[in-house]
Amino acid sequence: MSDRAPIPEPLIAAVRADPEANAPRLAVADWLEGQGRRQRALLVRLQCTHEWNDLTAMEAESRVVESLVASGEACGTPRYERGFATSLFVTWNRVTPEQVAAFARAEPFFGSMLISFLDIKEASDAARGLALRPPAVRELVLCDTMESEVVAADDGASASYACCALARALAAAPPRGVEKLDLMSCGIEGDCVGNVLHAVREARIPTVGLYQARLRVNDGFAALGSAAPLPDLRALSLQETGLDAAAIRAALAGPALRDLLSLSLYQCRELGDRGAAAIAESGRAFETLDLRDCGIGEEGAFALANAPILTDSGRLQVGWNPIGERARKKLSDRFGERVRF
Repeated sequence: MSDRAPIPEPLIAAVRADPEANAPRLAVADWLEGQGRRQRALLVRLQCTHEWNDLTAMEAESRVVESLVASGEACGTPRYERGFATSLFVTWNRVTPEQVAAFARAEPFFGSMLISFLDIKEASDAARGLALRPPAVRELVLCDTMESEVVAADDGASASYACCALARALAAAPPRGVEKLDLMSCGIEGDCVGNVLHAVREARIPTVGLYQARLRVNDGFAALGSAAPLPDLRALSLQETGLDAAAIRAALAGPALRDLLSLSLYQCRELGDRGAAAIAESGRAFETLDLRDCGIGEEGAFALANAPILTDSGRLQVGWNPIGERARKKLSDRFGERVRF
């Protein structure tokens, strides 16, 4: 993928000044066509003019994006919104860091990248590629799409996960400048969690997510009780990680999460009433607290209602839990419209 002339800054400034308007974007399309980039111009026009449910236009968009990738003007699997690429899905042994860098230079609104790996080789490639990500990337997602969860360690000492190589790479070269780091479907062990937290601390990342992490998150997050503070971390999502009451109690007891404002434990079904009690007894007040589908019943709901778990403007979500009418009324009386069932 070769570099092309960048879109003139006055045209980009006009788009930024009125992001909802089509006219500045269509002016960019005219410039692109004048540069001989007809397919790229066509994509801008299609996305700015068709209705959201126009299936024919959507199919045309897909064909245009495929042609951009085939011609080398784009790479990986890019996502375009109203004519400009905002995110990119890549697998490192199929797309080079140089291709991604050239793509990022040509797309002024590009800021999110999802890196997937299918096997150990790809995990190693992704680990090396992290240091070469474009500086424009503010949201970084690492996704383990391997069918096999467990692989043998190089020294044969014990079983490990390919994503632990990524965690070590993050710790060795913290992704500074990234504002949101997500690890999806990764096999998380205690050492992996420690490496990720080190990267978060050193890179001063404010938002972190672990989604559908497989196995042994509890040991790692229980260690948060004695971990050093993460003063820049404001939002943490542990969705579908299987985190239990003992782990969340230990994590909230230490200084690491003392500045946390948003916590999501969505579908951590092992929490139950004891987990709700641990949160209630922690003394932490959150701007947002997501406890949907966490196995919380009457006892846990009453514990939450009797504790200062929210800031004055904070919001609580407790939907899809077996909470009875008495506890629902108690929560509503305490938090009013700030609680959602």
